[in-house]
Amino acid sequence: LFVAESGNYCQALEDALISGDTAVVRREAHTVKSMLATFSFESGRGLAEQLEHLAAAGSLDGAQSLTVQLVAAVQWLAAELKREMA
Repeated sequence: LFVAESGNYCQALEDALISGDTAVVRREAHTVKSMLATFSFESGRGLAEQLEHLAAAGSLDGAQSLTVQLVAAVQWLAAELKREMA
């Protein structure tokens, strides 16, 4: 499911950032954090947690960089899982 939905997670993160709505960014980061924690992918989970905390504090300063890194982490994990399933 994660592999199939990973593109949607990435798009939701990017859309949330574009919206500028900190509540939406926080929610999407939390969702991705939970998904990455399921796979014990701590570096990716940590990025999502940083983004979640930033947005929860009402700020998006630095969120662009975190989102880019987080999207890359999601894409990497999805590719690794897909390779394992093949």
